[in-house]
Amino acid sequence: MNRLLKYTLVSLSISLSAIADIDFNRDIRPIFNRSCTGCHGGVKKAGGLSLITKEEAFGKTKNGIGIVPGKPQESMLYKLITHDDPSKRMPFEKTPLTKDEIQIIKTWIEDGAQWDEHWAYMPIKNAVPPANPAKTAIDKFINRELSKQKISPTSEANKNTLIRRAFLDLIGMPPSQEEFLRFQQASYEEMLDYLLENPKFGEKWTSMWLDLARYADTMGYEKDPHRSIYPYRSWLIKAFNKNMPYDQFITEQIAGDMLPKPTQDQVIATAFHRNTQTNTEGGTDDEEFRVAAVLDRTVTTWEALMGTSFGCVQCHSHPYDPIDHKEYYQFMSFFNNSADSDKQNEFPTLLIQSIQEKEKTKKEQAILNQLNKEKNQLSSKLKELKKEKDINKAKPTHALTKPKEKKSAPEQKSELQLTEEKLTEVNKKIKTSQGRIKHFSRLKIPIMKELEKPRESHVFIRGSWEDLGEKVSPAVPKIMNPFPKDAPKNRLGLSQWLTSPDNTLVSRVAVNRFWEQIFGYGLVETLEDFGSQGKKPSHPELLDYLAYKFMHTHKWSMKSLIREILLSDAYRRSSEASLDLVERDPRNQYLARFPRVRLTPEQIRDQALQASGLLNEKMLGPSVMPYQPDGVWQSVYNGGKWIESKNGDQYRRALYTYWKRTSPYPAMETFDMTSRENCTTRRIRTNTPLQALVTLNDPAFLEIAGKLGERMNKQEGDFSAKINHGFALLLARKASNDEIIILKEIYDDTVKNKKQALESWTVIANIMLNLDETINKI
Repeated sequence: MNRLLKYTLVSLSISLSAIADIDFNRDIRPIFNRSCTGCHGGVKKAGGLSLITKEEAFGKTKNGIGIVPGKPQESMLYKLITHDDPSKRMPFEKTPLTKDEIQIIKTWIEDGAQWDEHWAYMPIKNAVPPANPAKTAIDKFINRELSKQKISPTSEANKNTLIRRAFLDLIGMPPSQEEFLRFQQASYEEMLDYLLENPKFGEKWTSMWLDLARYADTMGYEKDPHRSIYPYRSWLIKAFNKNMPYDQFITEQIAGDMLPKPTQDQVIATAFHRNTQTNTEGGTDDEEFRVAAVLDRTVTTWEALMGTSFGCVQCHSHPYDPIDHKEYYQFMSFFNNSADSDKQNEFPTLLIQSIQEKEKTKKEQAILNQLNKEKNQLSSKLKELKKEKDINKAKPTHALTKPKEKKSAPEQKSELQLTEEKLTEVNKKIKTSQGRIKHFSRLKIPIMKELEKPRESHVFIRGSWEDLGEKVSPAVPKIMNPFPKDAPKNRLGLSQWLTSPDNTLVSRVAVNRFWEQIFGYGLVETLEDFGSQGKKPSHPELLDYLAYKFMHTHKWSMKSLIREILLSDAYRRSSEASLDLVERDPRNQYLARFPRVRLTPEQIRDQALQASGLLNEKMLGPSVMPYQPDGVWQSVYNGGKWIESKNGDQYRRALYTYWKRTSPYPAMETFDMTSRENCTTRRIRTNTPLQALVTLNDPAFLEIAGKLGERMNKQEGDFSAKINHGFALLLARKASNDEIIILKEIYDDTVKNKKQALESWTVIANIMLNLDETINKI
């Protein structure tokens, strides 16, 4: 073959290969976001060029057309990045594009400049699992990637490890001794079914949602006074336990008050958006902070339900994603008609009662009804007696009138007086009864409620609530699915838009969040940002497969989705890994092993209470105040005091700990708990010496260590039997011989020095509570 022809064919082959390989989202958009959109994006549109949307990028600029498909030499973008004059070559202030990057952009334009929407805004497809021998669809997707990387997965974890792992993931604490023994014999599937129906399931998964809902027992800001909103937490627990479909779960929180004939629980659910802060300080502008609450609801809805950073759009168009400044305020309009207005009384509120209070009210109401009946009878009688008295005083007006038989004046006075006294007594009883009923109904929870006359909504110029621009009406961003045609333009219609199968984000974000709670990292690591600046999915087809199935097969069932994930081989793998595997996949992106992750602060506390036997399993109800050091909890302006709970309430699950925004519970804050002033979509795990100081020295943990030591000491048998009992309670396994030898040496040494066996057992328990395996899920 002619050498020139051969060279031409090879070059052409390489060129066609390069063109075929170029993907806009993978190759082009990252270059734009890193080097271009700072000046040519949602904040600035220098020269009239923006590279955020196709319409803008392909449109006219001050100096020509931004991108001309097929013609790089006519495209202003290409001219600017290849300009001969270095002072005019783009980008000006950032690192220059490499030759390869310039060539990729040129080739992309030559090939027609195919512009794809960001993956998160693309329709959710019913991805077909790959054809390989894996048992579950999840594993088919994961194993395909492992095969591509030539990585072999670890073997399945032993049964004891799986028992503890599943208990921690589904109910947030390890098994009791009875449960541990039971599920050593039962099947894995039986254990999952038991845990999914366990009432503690709702408590564990509510902990996750409270961060998103920015739940706290106080109003926030500097004064930060008490707020009675715990019935919302109870609603969440019950919703998770009864497996409320996720679309209904969202709808009731966004617009439960607007449903036809809403139940009390559906109205309570709307407290989701009353967890916003209220500024009760003197001299503040109520309208300013009412608006702040509305803005918070707008941002929270996007971050919690759609994994999109939305706050920046308050001041300008999104710098990286195709969301316009005006669209922010159109979306905000859905929330701008709420009746709350930053008042200290938290209006509007719902008067609610517990079951016990309802029973007491019912009995007292019956008493009150009888008293009111008696009052009416006495009032009628008194009226008649006074009438008779007046008649007796009157002289006969007609000579032929036969006078009625009348009672003597003394008798009449006595009966009148007696009736008046009885009526006075009954009125006192009525007042007392009404007071009792009021006492039984004293809880008022803040809720969402619409104004009868809608407020006007405007664009805030540069984000300032005092600088109003164009008037806007409720609408959703054009990048998203259309608003349902027949849906009302209010919060109820918004909930229908959110839960539509056409919404590209809600199901993806939900699936990703459940995955992160189980595996420690989401399929999209940046739970808070599914936009173009967030991390790409590690397994995009798996994410879409689960998102589609969550909506259409599981019918939005959260328990069904979680069960499918826990049935996968990926979940049941051992966390032990060779050095080679760790070096090849240090972040465990391909899930060849189960990730070792530290427990949440709630799990660390609950696990310790469970193992020690101190745990109070009482569910629902008000928040409690476990031990914390004096002087930590400051309430300078509102006079609130931290009064340690008694009668076992101090040992309730961490979920129920009283949460003050300006002074969070220190032991849990040390383990990365959020203050909940704003929506938090992802807790970033840290590892600091302060954490060890909590589990080693905090008086609450020392008390727990003492009780765990006491439980081990009471166990029948020798030292090994006692240690194995403690290991079963904490780690769902027996201690190794080496562990027993080390602990026996420590025990003997402390007994010799302290001469008190119980103190020595406390030391042993304290060590066990601080083992790496105890603090982590493996």
